[in-house]
Amino acid sequence: MPETSLELGNSSLALSFLLVGSCLILLWVERLRIHGEVIVGTLRSFLQLIILGYIIDIIFSVDQLPWMFVMIAAMVVVGAHTARARARGLPRPWLLCIASLSAATLVSLGVIFLFGIVRFEGRYLIPLAGIVIGNAVRTLSISLDRLRGEMKNRRAEVEAALSLGAAPHLAAQPSRWAAIRAALIPSIDGMKIIGLVQMPGTMLGMLMAGAPPLEAVKLQIIVIYLLLSSNTVAVVA
Repeated sequence: MPETSLELGNSSLALSFLLVGSCLILLWVERLRIHGEVIVGTLRSFLQLIILGYIIDIIFSVDQLPWMFVMIAAMVVVGAHTARARARGLPRPWLLCIASLSAATLVSLGVIFLFGIVRFEGRYLIPLAGIVIGNAVRTLSISLDRLRGEMKNRRAEVEAALSLGAAPHLAAQPSRWAAIRAALIPSIDGMKIIGLVQMPGTMLGMLMAGAPPLEAVKLQIIVIYLLLSSNTVAVVA
């Protein structure tokens, strides 16, 4: 009879550092001087995830919505701080990133929970919010970076449109469209190969936890469409 859950001990976690070691050895052989970045990234990811695990455990044990919303708000703020680096030169970059990520989170999760697609419980709210915000940050960063590049390359075109009396948002519209398209291409292409080339994380996690395959597939489909919605809102808002 198969086990119903995956149990990992501290020894398994420690042995996983062998994978990092193989990376460092290859970098040393190729004389690529990025060992420090790899080590810092490894330690940061380890500490950040361990801390996150304890925080989520506390929030789940308390089981109070206000604390869950505080955690989601914190994720939005941190995500906005990360994406803001790509918005240098744009007006009010901090407000822009906060508004985009907040809209993406509210709209996508609102549909999921208001229509009863997924039960409104902390064990679903926090993970789904994390997935939404994390992906929205990446998509927004791509969009902002592309927008800056497009505005720079089309500067003469934009200035000509403004001199002829066009409204600023209309003069910048071609650049905005190009940025939105570039940001959404990874999400759209990912949907095309999922299940054929890629076994996605949500489905894999459920299978390893002992969930029936079809239940894992259903939740993964919901997550895919959730991310398509949230990513689109993030770059269009």
